[in-house]
Amino acid sequence: MFARVWFKTQDAQITLQFAEAVGRFSEAMECYLTTREHDAVARIVTADHFTHIPSALNMKTDVPMGTLKRIYELPLTT
Repeated sequence: MFARVWFKTQDAQITLQFAEAVGRFSEAMECYLTTREHDAVARIVTADHFTHIPSALNMKTDVPMGTLKRIYELPLTT
């Protein structure tokens, strides 16, 4: 499952508070700061803890229906 997160405000303190909160949740597998429509996106196991992060104003989750492509190696040429 993926969570798109909008912060309450756009400042360094809110971003730091969010990062610290996400760091405490074992349910968060990956989390990235983003630009444009939302402030962060995370790959999560469950959304339970994310709904209680004080620095987050809103969150929307997306549940993938299937994997179309997943690679773990960089396509490096020599």
